[in-house]
Order: sequence, then structure tokens, then C-alpha cells
Amino acid sequence: MRILPAINCPDLECLKTHLAQATDILLGASTFDRWIHIDISDGGSFTNGISGWHNPEDLRSLNLAGANIEIHCMAADAEADAKLWLEAGISRFIFHLENTLNIEQL
Repeated sequence: MRILPAINCPDLECLKTHLAQATDILLGASTFDRWIHIDISDGGSFTNGISGWHNPEDLRSLNLAGANIEIHCMAADAEADAKLWLEAGISRFIFHLENTLNIEQL
């Protein structure tokens, strides 16, 4: 069984707080894999919320305590975002197929 903490934050400070909580959980509980799920949204067709932070470099600068990060991209232009997030060190990029024009670019 895999249990992953999920984070959906409006700003970078919230993300930092929740990442610290998630990494504490991952380090202290044997039922958790070392994966953290982070939602990114542009407020378009998938959700009304907009992530106030969405810079892959911000994530790269944080201490992730060896966790694998997956980004759930709820944005209109996933093709443009995927490469930047992967270069920032995430392990998995989740996107919505119905909003992706060129899946080959991912």
C-alpha cells in the first residue's frame, strides 16, 4: 500500500510549512513511501484556485529530505511546464490529458 501526503498551497510560505510537515511524517512512519504529491494550478478549466507560487526553482531550493516529489499540473500548458519541473528534480509529473495538445513534448 502507498500513502502519500498531498499539498495544495496558495503561496511559497504555505508550501514550505506543509513540506516540513510532510517530510516529518515520511521520516517517522513506516506506512508512508517517500513520495509527496504537490498540486499546481493556473485557475483555468480544472480548478478555480491559483497556485500563488509555481516556480520550479523555488522547489529546487527547498530541503526535501530525500522525498520523491510528484507535481500534479492542473494548467493549460503542461507541455511547457513539464521540462522545467523535471529539471528542478521532481520524480513524476502528472498532467491532464484533455488539456494537452502535444503529448510527445512531455
